[in-house]
Amino acid sequence: MPAWPSVAPRVRRIAQPTSVPATAISPTVNRLALELTDRQANALAAAISDTIPIAPEIARLQGIALAGVFQIIISESGRRTREGQAPAETADALRPEIETILAELDRWLTPAQQPSS
Repeated sequence: MPAWPSVAPRVRRIAQPTSVPATAISPTVNRLALELTDRQANALAAAISDTIPIAPEIARLQGIALAGVFQIIISESGRRTREGQAPAETADALRPEIETILAELDRWLTPAQQPSS
């Protein structure tokens, strides 16, 4: 028997849906999210630079674009949660939007083929 009481009842209580929408994101949390997105963009840029020969500023731009996808997912999920949308509904609604964004980024990030002479 564990030395501390089970947290399962509290977790179940917290995880139950509520009719009260989540509150708006605070300025502090928003700054933290932006800082994390910036760090993620830097890490992605470093990975891009390590993978292909590319100018650092272009790798940074591509890292920012990819990190932006995560920012869109987070902000849209938060907005939809505040509006009372269930997580499964949010995922279903965001999937085609994110697929479109990623397809556009793939088109944008894929180097153009040089015409053969």
